[in-house]
Amino acid sequence: MRSREAIEADIAALRAQRGSGVASIRSGERMLTYRGEDDIARAIGALNDELRRLDGRRRVRRLRVMQDRDY
Repeated sequence: MRSREAIEADIAALRAQRGSGVASIRSGERMLTYRGEDDIARAIGALNDELRRLDGRRRVRRLRVMQDRDY
């Protein structure tokens, strides 16, 4: 597992490139290319999940049940 500082640096780099639509991020020896803002948002979410795991916290999941009545 990577260090907290490395994950936070990746999140900061992704947030800086988010507005451009296409981002190439170098993380150590890796070069990552994201096609669009949706890919960048998913990557930031995954990195935030990794930070939560490092802290020992779990992801909060909610289930909403809805019903439609036909009258």
